Amino acid sequence: MNWYNCSLNDAPAALAAATKANGGLAPLDVERFWADQEAAIADPFGSDIPQVPLGIKMSWECIPDELGIEEDPWHYLNDPEWALQLNKAYNDLAERIVGKRLLSERLPDPTRKYPPVKTLADIFEAKQVWVSGSWWLEQSAHNVDELKALLDRVDERDVRRFILPENWDEEKERLMALGVKPPRYRHQRGPVTFAMSVYGVENLIFLILDEPDLAARFRDTILRKMLEIARVLDEEAGYTPDDSPRGFGFSDDNCALLTPEMYRFFGYPILQGIFCAVQP
Repeated sequence: MNWYNCSLNDAPAALAAATKANGGLAPLDVERFWADQEAAIADPFGSDIPQVPLGIKMSWECIPDELGIEEDPWHYLNDPEWALQLNKAYNDLAERIVGKRLLSERLPDPTRKYPPVKTLADIFEAKQVWVSGSWWLEQSAHNVDELKALLDRVDERDVRRFILPENWDEEKERLMALGVKPPRYRHQRGPVTFAMSVYGVENLIFLILDEPDLAARFRDTILRKMLEIARVLDEEAGYTPDDSPRGFGFSDDNCALLTPEMYRFFGYPILQGIFCAVQP
């Protein structure tokens, strides 16, 4: 008996029995799942897609639990040979379970890598520090006066001159000859998470409530500098506003710390401005 053909009351027990008989894994037609996923992800909001598209993909953070090893993010991120060994071991497990090797098995080629460009955090003078196995931003303004002075400095910065390293033109010429375009700017922490990193969690909340004009300036400056970074890096890659690749992603955990009204005031205009510029 297929568990999905039984009555609703019997379904949990039938599924548990089928899972136990399948070595602890719920029975699934893996090949059909991936075929349906391909159709669904091509048209995520289509009315006739066979399933809800799976948006999440596995990343290296899953390796320690799956392989039963001690978590060591710094080692993984800074030792490509070691990381490759772990990826292959993880993929051996993944392939047996889901039918795909989910993590990359290619070593990065340092000769095909652009020199790092500065980020939005650099523009806002927020220093990145490695703490508890992850990168965090330190505050660069702690009160209203410091925030005003910071925004004054940010407004004066020429984004192109500020974010591109001194050897950029030389490396760009070399890499473009190899067919390697500069990386685009299409992902950002925030806007609320970023703003709270720069100015502090409680500080931003009280800023929106008590100093809405300054909060609006902070918001608009973040958006303006984001758009400038995207424009500069698109131009460096040879794109125009008419043919630049579409799409943008945000990771904004701290948006949950604002009320809907506060988010509509501070976070939403940044998303709206970015999506209007980089979405179809």
